[in-house]
Amino acid sequence: MKSRFMIFFAAVGILCLVGSMAVAQPFSSTTQGVQLKFVSQPLATGEVGVAYAYTAHAVSSDSTDTVRYYIGNPLYEIAAAQNVTLNDSTGVLSWIPTKKGYFDITLLARSSKGGRASQSFIVTVTAGAGILQGTIVDSLNQPIPHVFVEAIQTADSTPSLMICYNYSTMTDSNGAYSFSRVDPGNYILSAISPTLQYQSQWYNGVTDPSKATILHVENAVTTTANFILHSKNNLANRITVAGSITDTLSKALKGVDVYFVPSGFVLNGSDSIDNYRKIFESHGCDFRLAGSAAQVAHAKTDSSGAYSIKLVPGSYIAFAKAAGYVLQYYNGQTDFLSATVLALNADTSGINFTLTALPPVVLGTISGVVYDSSKGTGIPSRVIAFRDRWILKDKYAVARSYTIDSDSLGAFTFSQLLPGTYYLLALPLGDYAPAYYTTDTESTVWKKATGIAINGTAISELAIYVHPILKSCDGLSRIAGKVSGNSDVSGAMVYAFSGSSVSGFAVADKSGRYEINGLAAGSYTVAANKI
Repeated sequence: MKSRFMIFFAAVGILCLVGSMAVAQPFSSTTQGVQLKFVSQPLATGEVGVAYAYTAHAVSSDSTDTVRYYIGNPLYEIAAAQNVTLNDSTGVLSWIPTKKGYFDITLLARSSKGGRASQSFIVTVTAGAGILQGTIVDSLNQPIPHVFVEAIQTADSTPSLMICYNYSTMTDSNGAYSFSRVDPGNYILSAISPTLQYQSQWYNGVTDPSKATILHVENAVTTTANFILHSKNNLANRITVAGSITDTLSKALKGVDVYFVPSGFVLNGSDSIDNYRKIFESHGCDFRLAGSAAQVAHAKTDSSGAYSIKLVPGSYIAFAKAAGYVLQYYNGQTDFLSATVLALNADTSGINFTLTALPPVVLGTISGVVYDSSKGTGIPSRVIAFRDRWILKDKYAVARSYTIDSDSLGAFTFSQLLPGTYYLLALPLGDYAPAYYTTDTESTVWKKATGIAINGTAISELAIYVHPILKSCDGLSRIAGKVSGNSDVSGAMVYAFSGSSVSGFAVADKSGRYEINGLAAGSYTVAANKI
């Protein structure tokens, strides 16, 4: 029996995961083979009292098609107050903003042949003339480039949960940053290190936003806030983690690659001081789980199957990979959503892996691209292929899920897939909501996903569409709780929806607990889903 449910809560709650929950936002549709897609890029900024104009353009797969444009939710809600107009034939959107803030905009395109498409984006409207600037250096006074800096406005002179306006940028090669046209008000600042080398912080030198120093910004006045980020990656602070790797016959395996990666880096986490989503979006770092980023720690096993690795204390997801064997996450998992998160704060041994050899059958491949559904551009992502999850008895008795990193343009390839039917889930990096592969739309619900049959075959050119997390304002509020169910709920995706748009998400841990961070104060619909 399928169950559908919706739970409303503002701070803490429990979700019971027994069926499916459907909340999706379409990007396009096809009628009798006609496809419609937006190809124009919206203007993301505006000023109070200054005319804003954007020409939306959607292309149809049928050259004889006629396309019309419409204002969609939630723009119509502010249309009267903001003097918004949209020419339905030319796609020209015009308005003169009358107030500052973030405005979520959705445009719809409909073709005469039945195709439909939508494009959602945010326009940031400013009105101030303040300047907020500074430099970020290490303890030796050396500049630190690529630090992500965010200024978040508070409601009053005390750090508050009612956060309603923010600015973000990145330091240059000299460690300098600057915000112009800042609205007058009180702000707290954060500096997020792009690597594990430095300790991220709120201004000035704290890791808790409630203890951050308040900065007051006025019009036509320059306010300076400098940071010193201290190293946390020295040998004195590091711990040793060790273990061994064998096969299912207890044979020691030599030369196996072992990786330990911070859980936030793996899961695209958004903790207030280690916001990896901001890091992934702010610069072109190596995001691969087995890549060269400073966050990725790597070791190889010796002839006895043993390994040892030095780590900065913290929370990690570990995995082992070797040719001819199924990639395995600790503890006995084959995808990173269900992997055990290791809290490593002291020397630790016994982190062992048992690898299973791939059976001697013809393996298949699946390849495709993860796209931003509103822009049509490729998005770097982690992709999971789930195989035959509903079959209780599996004749292969090996991995039911497989993971891969896409390239920087969103392209991915699974190359060692056993026969079966697969469902694909993309975890895009940055401020995007995870989504399943479907043939006609995007979905956060696996029961709406399209199955892909593999039997030594090669399937290519699949497109997984994901949607940006649209936020009318950032915040420091959070929703936390627990997912429970009649089977293992670790790895369940928990989404916070504002209307039909995803405002945030989190992954449930082994105990089912989750925490969605970075939300503005308000009301949300919360839904949990796991294949």
